[in-house]
Amino acid sequence: PGRPEVVCRWAPDGEALFPRREGHVLRDLARFLLGRGESDVLAEFFAARAATRRAAARARVAGLTGAARLVEVARILSEEGYMAEAAVGADGRPVLRLTHCPISAVVGVTPVPCQVEEAFVRELLGHRLERIEYLPAGASACVYARPDRAPRARPRRR
Repeated sequence: PGRPEVVCRWAPDGEALFPRREGHVLRDLARFLLGRGESDVLAEFFAARAATRRAAARARVAGLTGAARLVEVARILSEEGYMAEAAVGADGRPVLRLTHCPISAVVGVTPVPCQVEEAFVRELLGHRLERIEYLPAGASACVYARPDRAPRARPRRR
């Protein structure tokens, strides 16, 4: 009696050493919503999540083009847990390679998060994307490239 109470809790670095289950809870929530026919709610959630990130991400890529823009998009996605990198594909095209999926637990239940995230990346890059590899299909990464453009027709000589 009379002594101060000792209160102890983990610091953030210490907390990170313990198993996390958020992914499993999110997966279960997605299954629950889908089981109730609420796929539109799930799609709305992921769209709203992307919307909260949009302005800051667009500001970071504003004025960048080509490889510089691709590198900055990779940085943004890496900060979000995707372990992204700008690389050169086997066919020589620049690619965006995502070697980790921080939302893989949900992606195993529904493709909705992938569709929303792909649209978000397409918006940041400013062009269409072609998925070359896909983690949920067993690849080592999700890899995206700009689709090949048809070669320009050469003007005829007269």
